[in-house]
Amino acid sequence: PDVLTSVSIGDPVTLDPAEAYDSASGAILTNTYETLVFYDREQTNKLIPILAEELPTVANGGISQDGLTYTFKIRQGVTFHDGSPMDADDVVFSLNRMLIIDHPSGPAWMYTEILDKTDADGDGIADSIVKIDQYTVQFQLNQSAPRFLPIMAYNGASILSEQWLTSLGCGVPVPGQECVPITDKVMGTGPYMMNEDYGGKWVREQYVLMQYYPDYWRGWSDSQRLSNGAVSGFIKTVYLKKNNDQPSRVLELLSGKTDFAYVEPSFREQVRGQPGIDYEEGLKSLSMGFIGFNHDIANYEGTAPSSDFFTNVDIRKGFCYAFDYDSYINNVLDGFGFQPKGPIPEGLLGYDSKGPSYSYNLDMAESHFRDAGVWESGFTFTAYYNSGNDVRLNALLLLENAVENLNPKFNMEVQGLEWP
Repeated sequence: PDVLTSVSIGDPVTLDPAEAYDSASGAILTNTYETLVFYDREQTNKLIPILAEELPTVANGGISQDGLTYTFKIRQGVTFHDGSPMDADDVVFSLNRMLIIDHPSGPAWMYTEILDKTDADGDGIADSIVKIDQYTVQFQLNQSAPRFLPIMAYNGASILSEQWLTSLGCGVPVPGQECVPITDKVMGTGPYMMNEDYGGKWVREQYVLMQYYPDYWRGWSDSQRLSNGAVSGFIKTVYLKKNNDQPSRVLELLSGKTDFAYVEPSFREQVRGQPGIDYEEGLKSLSMGFIGFNHDIANYEGTAPSSDFFTNVDIRKGFCYAFDYDSYINNVLDGFGFQPKGPIPEGLLGYDSKGPSYSYNLDMAESHFRDAGVWESGFTFTAYYNSGNDVRLNALLLLENAVENLNPKFNMEVQGLEWP
């Protein structure tokens, strides 16, 4: 079999790497675009060169002694899906475009912290990105940042075809604005193609179809795949279906209509042990669930007391102490999870196993809500989750139940939205 069918929740938001910042979009971008470096399969502590010929280090001269200059030798012989060659111009164009657009909903913030957007010579290219020659690009950081290489492995640093984007009218990046013609198309160097011209297709809210790129630079033969650490054989067609209904996803899996399905913990007993079904448990994951507090709520009327309601640290701490972490892990995740120490997943650079964490403590929650000045006045706000994600829904319902029982003047409304 050379066709893989998968069914999960959510639909991609956009296929523009400068804007995409959601898991459904990322699943497409990771397979159609490539970055200069990427993780070595499941090893989160090891990066390998992809569109770069080698991983920059101090020893090989790719990183300066002060940690401010990174030089990448660009891999030669790589082509985009339309057959055009990839070189330093595409690398400079792609990274500069992401910095200049700096989309408020996108990933650029990770890069603009250490790569300045200043364009002193007015050539349209940030001074922090320099083309040395046809196959060499240099980045000038404004501070020494060991995280630079890991974030260069993220989709935001995907390399696009400058020629292709220019032909679609997207050659000149505009701050804060997406370029509509490429929000539903891709032109990368990755192993799979999605544009209809190449056998792919995206029917919004239904499915994404990707076809393998025959001229992919890493090759498809068994010998080439084995040399890259992959197994023999490969998938020619990938079919990603959207289905927000968990029982329906389980039925598709049990009936053989899909090869892979997103099954939430509460449904695992329906599929575990069934004929023809492999159910893997205990696999390590970088997935981290969290409830985010928006500090600047646009059009807040009817959804929150004020646009800056959550800027009050005591309000945020009140909610943190009101969340029953053990109940969430044991009853919602069915025991498959643990409370992390801080916002960085275990296994990634910067994780601190001795970092602080909150506990379920309603007395502390009340104390902070009183300090915030909302205990007597109360509040009403809306918390959102992506429709179809029952894990996130149940997390919010758990918090809603706790805060409303803590004080009848507290009103938390939970609402589902269509987004990945």
